[in-house]
Amino acid sequence: MNRSNPDQPAVVSRESWLAARKAHFEREKAMTHALDTLRAERRRLPWVRIETPYVFQGPDGPCSLADLFGGRSQLAVYHFMLTPGSDHICPGCSFIADHVDAARRHFEHADLAFAAISRVPMERIEPVRQRMGWTFPWVSSAGNGFNFDYGVSFTPEDIAAGRAT
Repeated sequence: MNRSNPDQPAVVSRESWLAARKAHFEREKAMTHALDTLRAERRRLPWVRIETPYVFQGPDGPCSLADLFGGRSQLAVYHFMLTPGSDHICPGCSFIADHVDAARRHFEHADLAFAAISRVPMERIEPVRQRMGWTFPWVSSAGNGFNFDYGVSFTPEDIAAGRAT
């Protein structure tokens, strides 16, 4: 402990630091292996057949959930938080979106499609997408229950009743 500031770590020799760093690294490796195991378990979870014929609005008109796969066997959906009736653009979503176009090349080589979905109409999505220079598929779920069915949007009644997860 640093005597002048008890919240700061002690200043030690390089040898002491290296021993502490190596011990910490072993814990980090164990955590990484545990996360790898957990993620492998998630990949083995059962699938669910989607019976609802969701129709989204895209920049070129209506498209189905199957269309978002773009011929690939897997689809990663990002629920981009643009809220109906609000001008707010989620900064966390924007940060992630800034990195999607470059990552898509890797996704697509792994047979994985990507699409962002927001509840606002396309008239709200397109100006944001164009201003930011994003080219990934981004569609509107306005008018369908997709976001509600998959637990990423909630009615005021759901929230009041404690049903929002």
